Amino acid sequence: MPTTMSSSSASTRCSISIWASSKRVVLGVKVTVKKLDLLPGSGIVAVCTRGRHHQAIGILDLPLPDPAPEGAEWIEAYQHWGP
Repeated sequence: MPTTMSSSSASTRCSISIWASSKRVVLGVKVTVKKLDLLPGSGIVAVCTRGRHHQAIGILDLPLPDPAPEGAEWIEAYQHWGP
């Protein structure tokens, strides 16, 4: 699934694809992460959907699943070094 984020690394693109289309629980509600995006002023966000509704949630606010998917080390690095 293509995302709006780009990368020169094929493995990073693969990791982003794994994050997108994954199911998560946010505030007790099951949502689907449709894509990752980079929004000015918001940083990296996961665009989540449930039915007709969609919401951009900061990637640092989105709970990581257990076990963490491939590419989780990028999110951990962003948590440490990001805004």
